[in-house]
Amino acid sequence: MFNIVLVICILVISLTISLYVAISKNINIIASIEHDKVKPENIAKISYIFSACLFWGTVLIVAGDLVYDFNFILSIFFIILGISVLLMFYVLFMMIEKK
Repeated sequence: MFNIVLVICILVISLTISLYVAISKNINIIASIEHDKVKPENIAKISYIFSACLFWGTVLIVAGDLVYDFNFILSIFFIILGISVLLMFYVLFMMIEKK
């Protein structure tokens, strides 16, 4: 039961942060990027991509946690896929900033 409550809390927090960044276009909370060097025309793209990657990465990691008791291999696959989605943001960020 505690596992389900924890998963719901994590998803709500992730959704809240994703919506905040997408609506406010505040990229100051994104770690490992120099937000003062971002071109103003790219801020909207970066905030939307961050929001999508954060939420879907969290969903996949949480799915991996929920599936852990039933299928270990599928759980590891979901967790690795979720981390890959989170890392994909930084790849996309570099591609947008190089243009």
